[in-house]
Amino acid sequence: MSMAGKTSKASTQPPGEALSPKHEAFVQAYVSRGMNGTKAYRAAYPGCKSDEVARAAAARLLANVSIRARVEEILAAGAERAEITVEQVLRELAVLGFSDIGKVVRWRPELVYEELEDADNPDQPVRQVLQSRVLVIDSATLPPEAASRLPRFRRPRNPRP
Repeated sequence: MSMAGKTSKASTQPPGEALSPKHEAFVQAYVSRGMNGTKAYRAAYPGCKSDEVARAAAARLLANVSIRARVEEILAAGAERAEITVEQVLRELAVLGFSDIGKVVRWRPELVYEELEDADNPDQPVRQVLQSRVLVIDSATLPPEAASRLPRFRRPRNPRP
């Protein structure tokens, strides 16, 4: 069957015009579903029967300048409300990525004796097992550069009962 002359339900909007309710629903679903076009399309167009069709239609919609601009507008508003920038996130990731965990945690192997209860073999000997033991360093003794890389935890002012 030829698709020539037929228009898709996911037709594109001319730039500068308000989005149709379906396109706005797609944009909202796209942003709220982790930027997954296929899932967003299926949410906005529940009659779509196939992931392949949804994927292709979502790609067409996301190529639309008006839809792309609306997605960017929503993301920018969210970032503004969060009062965080991409640069701040990258800076924090770099701090964590280049941190030395050995400055806040110590681990050592320790020999542990295990007695395994086996009803079929009650004379089984005690077994020696080497296990890793982890010790978190007291935050009061951390070097300043290590302490600055740890998240800050605050006690709630009004803890819930």
